[in-house]
Amino acid sequence: MNDIPRVTWPILGAVSAGGALGSLLRWGLSSGVSAYGGWPWATFLANVTGAVALGVVLVIALEVRPGSRFLRPFWGAGVCGGYTTFSAFALEVHHLLADGRMVLAIAYAVTSVLAGVLGITGGIATTRALRARKDS
Repeated sequence: MNDIPRVTWPILGAVSAGGALGSLLRWGLSSGVSAYGGWPWATFLANVTGAVALGVVLVIALEVRPGSRFLRPFWGAGVCGGYTTFSAFALEVHHLLADGRMVLAIAYAVTSVLAGVLGITGGIATTRALRARKDS
């Protein structure tokens, strides 16, 4: 429990500001990227790139700058949380199923989850490798 920051108004402000920024980034992405072939590309790209970003943020917040009080709330919960969207992902799977596109719905759901896991793993591994390279 020691690694969980105490919730205070400044922490809530950091999460809120980061969430606003992340939401605006997601809105910008969804405004510029459309579905192609029924695949909801904007949400897919937001969730996968958000997973990569969260991997980077976690390494920096927990290993590089563990004493930073606002880094994790602003970038992790705020920006990455506002940028990624599980609710839109779930709704898009629902719409694909409702439209009778079961194979596409299953492919989208499975690919999104796997790409997200690979994304966060890649973000963590890449950030650690870059840190190790810088330190050597």
